[in-house]
Amino acid sequence: TILFWPLSDRTAPSHHGAPCHGHVGDLLSGAVPSTYRPTLASCSTTLLRRSILNGKSTCGRSSLCLGMRYGEKQAALLGCIFMLVFSAYLTIQGFASQLYGETLASDMELVLYAMFTVACFGAPAVVNMLGPRLALFLGIQGYAALVLASLVFAVSKSSWCRALIISGGSATGIGAALVWTAQGRLLYDWSDGTNTAHLFAIFWGIFNCSAVLGGFLSFAYFSRASVSAPWPLYALFLALIVLGACCIFVLSAGKSKGAECGLEGVQPRLGASWRAELRLTLRLFVEREMAALAPLFFYTGFNQPYQLNTFGDRHFSPQLLGLELVVFYASEIVGGFVASKMLEPNVEVGVEQETARPQRQLRRAGKRRAAIRTLALFGSVTACGYAFALAAEAQNGRVARIDVGDSAAIGPTAAFALWGFSDSQVQSYAFWLIGCIYDGPRERSRAMGYYKMLQSLGWCAGFALIPSERLRPIWQLYLTAASFTIGTAISACALPSNSDAPVTVAHSGSQPAEVRVVVDTRSAARQALLQEAHSDAQAETTSEAIQ
Repeated sequence: TILFWPLSDRTAPSHHGAPCHGHVGDLLSGAVPSTYRPTLASCSTTLLRRSILNGKSTCGRSSLCLGMRYGEKQAALLGCIFMLVFSAYLTIQGFASQLYGETLASDMELVLYAMFTVACFGAPAVVNMLGPRLALFLGIQGYAALVLASLVFAVSKSSWCRALIISGGSATGIGAALVWTAQGRLLYDWSDGTNTAHLFAIFWGIFNCSAVLGGFLSFAYFSRASVSAPWPLYALFLALIVLGACCIFVLSAGKSKGAECGLEGVQPRLGASWRAELRLTLRLFVEREMAALAPLFFYTGFNQPYQLNTFGDRHFSPQLLGLELVVFYASEIVGGFVASKMLEPNVEVGVEQETARPQRQLRRAGKRRAAIRTLALFGSVTACGYAFALAAEAQNGRVARIDVGDSAAIGPTAAFALWGFSDSQVQSYAFWLIGCIYDGPRERSRAMGYYKMLQSLGWCAGFALIPSERLRPIWQLYLTAASFTIGTAISACALPSNSDAPVTVAHSGSQPAEVRVVVDTRSAARQALLQEAHSDAQAETTSEAIQ
């Protein structure tokens, strides 16, 4: 479907006194077919109101020099909240084998990601029905439960505390499904459609500072204390999680682009009931793009149990492992921003896209090319990391762990750095690609739930293989590398299309502005499924109302 209309070339004064094209008056002046005037008038009026509230005029000139755009501020604040919460969890996960013992750590992580996998099926419905902020708040309570159970375990060391650790892992799995689905929904809602990867990079960089902070805390702690009873560390982590949960409602609730433009009435609201939301999530398994991306989504979770736990625990002392986690997650930060520049090269930090280059075209035609470049970089960097790991595994049988200052740490450290860089590449690519495939906020919530479901399934499978008595470390390396190869190859079948490329905005003093809205023809089958599900939801709602 293509809607094409030239807006009037007449100008209307903005509240700055400068001419402003495409004003509300132009929409009602007869240049737009009468069928579309009510919707477009509502759209322009709402945008005018929101732009004034955000300190911008309708001609795109900033009346308040705030330095960062709305989406960037919200993404940075969300990253700070995650930094507080995950300073605890990522450190516990990295040191799980040493803190709980190898068997208990593996069992806890296995249960955690098993519950994460199951809960991801229902998490999109919770996020869509309750809202992302409330879902995020509820999910963080699961992380607090694991840290509290670990604190009790560190103090008492009783046998019944083992079951408490498993229960804490189960609560964390359910909370993680809500947390990560809500996180994706909020970032998509804050995006203007051209800076999805950029907002993710801001969030991802600040979020991974949690692991860097946790690594330094662990390095400082294990430099002076034994690994057996780190209860002060758990108490600090619990305080950080509580602080993060208290900051959630400072976030903006976020609204979809359609809602911001007053277009909620153009398409019927989908997912009107819990049952319909679950049915729509289930139907993602039959979509071609999601099926092609499933092996890559699985790998994003399957890789780190071997990388951080098996490989890290075998090769590094507890003190050095804290610094290696800093290397890994610092590389994550760098890789996320590199991926955002490769996927969205025209995004300028802190500058509105329409005013950054007044005569430029806003194009999406390079999406496929950007995806190919990003996948190529991800593949080459990951392969180099596994090459360093293979060399280290061949040399390090059952010798003592490497300590700080040992030159033997160079190869394993290089593997950690490359793995961290490549992990943020594939995470950014997956998040960006979901935004390319789906338009509606509810669809993206379901897609994020599907993505996290397969990712947590990969974590679950990886932690099931961690104990060396179950599978030798060298075979864990082979399986992880095979998962990477298969997932990357098959994901090439889901490269984004350039068919929705033409989006041109001409800012000229004498020429009319032309706007083309193009809907990808690949979405026809998906829309048919959504309309069918909407009919089912309407029938269910009517039945419930009658009852």
